[in-house]
Amino acid sequence: NLLTLRLDYCNILKIQPRSFKTLINIVSLDLSHNSLRILSIVPLRRLRTLLLSHNELQYLPDLSQLTSLRMVDLSYNRLISLPSILLPPNVESLLVKWNSLTVIQSLPFLPKLQELEIQGNPLDCSCLLRSFVKWSQYLTLFEPSSFPCPIPLPSHCDLSIDGSGNLTTVVSIEPYPEEELCCTLHGPRNTTFLWEKEGRQIVPSRIESIHDGLALRSCIIVRVLGLISCRAEYGNTTVTRNFLIEAPPVVLAFPSDIIFYLIFSSLLLLLLIPSIIIINRYCLPSSRLLSPSPLSSSPSSEWESVTPRVLLSLPPIAIPESPISIARSL
Repeated sequence: NLLTLRLDYCNILKIQPRSFKTLINIVSLDLSHNSLRILSIVPLRRLRTLLLSHNELQYLPDLSQLTSLRMVDLSYNRLISLPSILLPPNVESLLVKWNSLTVIQSLPFLPKLQELEIQGNPLDCSCLLRSFVKWSQYLTLFEPSSFPCPIPLPSHCDLSIDGSGNLTTVVSIEPYPEEELCCTLHGPRNTTFLWEKEGRQIVPSRIESIHDGLALRSCIIVRVLGLISCRAEYGNTTVTRNFLIEAPPVVLAFPSDIIFYLIFSSLLLLLLIPSIIIINRYCLPSSRLLSPSPLSSSPSSEWESVTPRVLLSLPPIAIPESPISIARSL
């Protein structure tokens, strides 16, 4: 029936994962002011307060199974990242001041967050913080004066485009390969965003909202060559990302492809040879001569031309044997 457990200032270096297995009703756990570097505890379903300040944690412990957790104090540690997926969604107060955080992303997995303390971290005051600043201002988690970076961020962070192109066809024997191009827009919500090819607008194949609605990703599938651009406009500011699509060389990337084409070519050759023989034998005119028939008694029938048949009605012409006629008769 223990509800509160204080183990602060105990110089604890390590806690076995199942040390708190029997504390099924515990509500508050204080492990602050120790020397913990790694923490792994069993899911305590009723735990609401967890104090881990003044330890040596470099990575955020997996607390996602503590479903009743409301308050987490991770101040004065060595945290270098803050993945919100490792925190339960019901957290209302998160204290991470005086750690080693340089970049903080938005925390969309914490919809109930009401308090966030991040002062004392060596944050990189660049465009990398843009999504976090927008997200935190939207939720009014803290006063702008307490933020370690100047707000608003530099003007060039207001509108930007990240682009990527992924070739979807590994081996292409077509002159126009199929390729997916994606652009991610960071900017105000009322920004004009479009795709163009040589001044003509292209309809995107996929549009999605990311980073808790603070960024827009748009993709198109292109089957043409040339210059493709995604462009964003906001007020007097315009940013563009260009893609130059070129036809790749015809390459057989795998041994199985080479074997397939060899078999296909061999079968095609085997089918063509009999066809050529049949066409030459029955469909094309022939100048082949027959040798004299031993049963023929008429001198005029000594030599006959086989084709064309119209010539059979004409008087036969005796042609002296030559090497060419002998070869033809053979």
